[in-house]
Parts: sequence; structure tokens; C-alpha cells
Amino acid sequence: MEAAQNDNNHLLQTIQEEEIQMVLKKKNRPTAPGPDGIGYNLIKMMPQEWIHHLAMAYTQILHSGDIPPTWKEIYTHPILKPNTAGHQATDYRPISLLNTLRKIFEKIIHDRLTFYLERMHLWPATQFGFRKGFNTTFNI
Repeated sequence: MEAAQNDNNHLLQTIQEEEIQMVLKKKNRPTAPGPDGIGYNLIKMMPQEWIHHLAMAYTQILHSGDIPPTWKEIYTHPILKPNTAGHQATDYRPISLLNTLRKIFEKIIHDRLTFYLERMHLWPATQFGFRKGFNTTFNI
């Protein structure tokens, strides 16, 4: 039980600069920024001191549960599907652009939660999708 408590505490620990750097390191192809106009490349160029302050802000958000209102803003753009005329709504697929600072925070929480679920063996035996090292064809 103590191991579970320690792992549970891991979910709420102070967010480390290294966690932010790990997320940024994995983002090596350009993506469109969200409503705030801040992209991954801009954050990658931030001085280390700013990354430290970002980690402190993320920790405050994690502990307080107060999500910045701007993180709730989303730009949705219609993208024309290939081989369609564009005369009907079904000829388009929507893409949603989220604020990059929000996506980084969510990825850190996702990684922590996934680690916890794996370590504590809390995934259902039938859960194959969305897990590292598994795929849905294992079910067949």
C-alpha cells in the first residue's frame, strides 16, 4: 500500500523543468499554434530561467486545479477533404488548435498518469489501444 501512496504522490509532485524539456524534445516537427499564437519553437528558444518559471506555474495549476481561462480557448478550422468539391459541410474535417502551453502541461500529466497505471497494473486486461508496446491487433 505504501508503494501505491508513493506513486500516487508522484502524480502531484512539483513539475520539473526536465519534464518540460522532455516534452519539447519530442516535438520536432512544426505544428500550428493555438489561439495564443505561441508555438513549440518559441518555447524551445526560451531561456532556462523561463522554463523554471513555467514549471512553477504548471505546479501551481496542478495543485490549485485552476485552469487559465485562455487554455479553454480553441480555434477550430475546417480542412477540405481530398477529392471533394467543398460544397457541403461533409467535404470538410475539423481540426482544433489548442494553446501550446496547455498541450505541454497535458502531456506531462498524461505521462505521469500512464506511468502510474502501468506500475500499479491498473489497466484492464483488455486495454490494448493507447498503450506503449501494445496495439489493438493483440485483441484479435
